[in-house]
Amino acid sequence: MEALRAPLVSAEPPLPTLADFLPEGDPLSPLEGRSGRRIGMVTVDDLQQRVHGLRLADDVLAGGDLILQP
Repeated sequence: MEALRAPLVSAEPPLPTLADFLPEGDPLSPLEGRSGRRIGMVTVDDLQQRVHGLRLADDVLAGGDLILQP
């Protein structure tokens, strides 16, 4: 009975989640908008990190949508 009531312990590490591939902070928050036609390098770098993380996650995480719309 003790063996049946004991919690299951997985020998393998847990699978990665989407958050493991995206940059720190809130990666799904909107980028800061400006009213002009030019953007700064900080915005470009931020967007590049988000895209890279989503591509990695898409390659590793199996099936399903990465981002669900409410």
